[in-house]
Amino acid sequence: MKTTASLSLLSLLPDWVQAPIPCLGMSVGKEAREVAGSWLLAMFSAAAVVAGALGNAEGIVLLGTLLSGVLMIIMGAAVFGHEFAYRTVSLLLVQPVPRAVLWRRKMAVLAVAVGTVLAVLLIGAALVSFDQRRELAVPLAIIGLGGAVGGMLVAPWYTLACRSTLAGTVFTLSMPAAAFLIGFLVSLARYGSESEWQPVALEFRMLVCLLLMAAQCLAGPFLAFRWFGRLEGIDTSGPALHLPLWSVRRESPARPGRAGSGWWRRTVAKELRLQTPSLILAGILVLVSGTVLGARLAWPEARGTIEWLEMVSAFYMFSVALLVGALACAEDRQTGTMLWHLVLPASAAKQWAAKAGVAIVLSLGLAVGLPWLVSAVQAAAGVSPIFERYGSAFYAALAVQTLCVCCVGLYMSSMAPSGLRAVLWALPVAILIVVVTAILTERASVHPDLLDLIVPVRGGALGVWAEPVNLAAFALIGLVLAGLLLAVLACGYGHYRRLDASVGRVLWHMGVLAACIVAGGIILAAGLATLHTLAS
Repeated sequence: MKTTASLSLLSLLPDWVQAPIPCLGMSVGKEAREVAGSWLLAMFSAAAVVAGALGNAEGIVLLGTLLSGVLMIIMGAAVFGHEFAYRTVSLLLVQPVPRAVLWRRKMAVLAVAVGTVLAVLLIGAALVSFDQRRELAVPLAIIGLGGAVGGMLVAPWYTLACRSTLAGTVFTLSMPAAAFLIGFLVSLARYGSESEWQPVALEFRMLVCLLLMAAQCLAGPFLAFRWFGRLEGIDTSGPALHLPLWSVRRESPARPGRAGSGWWRRTVAKELRLQTPSLILAGILVLVSGTVLGARLAWPEARGTIEWLEMVSAFYMFSVALLVGALACAEDRQTGTMLWHLVLPASAAKQWAAKAGVAIVLSLGLAVGLPWLVSAVQAAAGVSPIFERYGSAFYAALAVQTLCVCCVGLYMSSMAPSGLRAVLWALPVAILIVVVTAILTERASVHPDLLDLIVPVRGGALGVWAEPVNLAAFALIGLVLAGLLLAVLACGYGHYRRLDASVGRVLWHMGVLAACIVAGGIILAAGLATLHTLAS
């Protein structure tokens, strides 16, 4: 059998990242390596905040602060989550070292990583305070301190309870939103909807939110240490989060199915079980939407709950699309079942088609279909639905954004060793896609004539769809975008069928994607120019 030499992606990293840090010792170096990737990305984001503050770039400052806060929470979850991900809990616990020493070692590394990121963020907030946009300094400081406190005090507790880095991150990020919703409902019950935005109601609402978050932050370290002290190696044989047993169809061993019968059904069921975190996230949105619907029925005049749900839904749409794509292949690599897939009778192309198809359909259903269903239920109940200010163009742009984010997550998942690594690698590209989509959507809503790609609309209620030439332009844009996404999926298949991710293959894929983008731009420009000529 002919083999080709390949170079691992890890070889591009510095030596102190590839191996434990010699000057710090084996134990501390191991802990530092697990948070090094998140820390580097967080430091880059914090440096972008400082640069944006010096250059008066408000968008970069806000985006960098949010990303740094999320990454600090991810570091807090990863310091314990990597033990569950790589099944090294039993090896950790059999060391002749007290649990308290292991705990202090992990938390010391986490404190240094979070402290350095927070220091750079506070420098950026201080620079903003000296600028004319000084009103942004307080929100930036709150976001930075919130991310640091959540990563240090709360994320380890949720991670140890759920035995999953992603689950610990999601629940920690949900803590402020849940506290705000509870505080909002309590203030409505006490003061009524007439005083929703009065100072006394706002102060009471903020007091309830702060008390709830302070209670979790104070109890988090004690509960996490207690959980870690009672942890045993035999307790980590399976994930703590899983689908209910009644939702998994089990075939009787007395009557096994024929070889090859129902392959697609069993594969789809297996892929859905890999997407348990995404389904749990969707369940949280349904639960929150039901709570908001009940509050709106009880207090019809209250508007704050709908505005809060819109922000939560926007964050959910982005998160679930990225999570679905990142979990598709990375979970198989993490659990060690990827090699089993390649020795099955089904071809690698057929298995990749099943994985990509399930991920794309599920991401569209959870990120676009579920919010639309929530909005329809609210409208049927006589309540102002979410995203009522937007029309069908919003959901069309959201579908395109979901497809792009999911395909990027699929590509990163095809070469990432775990779901968390896939999320971190895909996060910068996914944020860039969201920013571009938001800019185009905002300009289109402010200037409706930008939607008339070829010729202006001559009247009628159909708007841009009234001109057949514009329909042809949208069809051309859709074909070019579909070609780019297929190229991304084809590159992901190149990693999937070889098990390893070599540097040469990644560089080749980057060249192919760059060529596809250039070719797509040329085709799109020539096609739109031709349509404009024909229309005029």
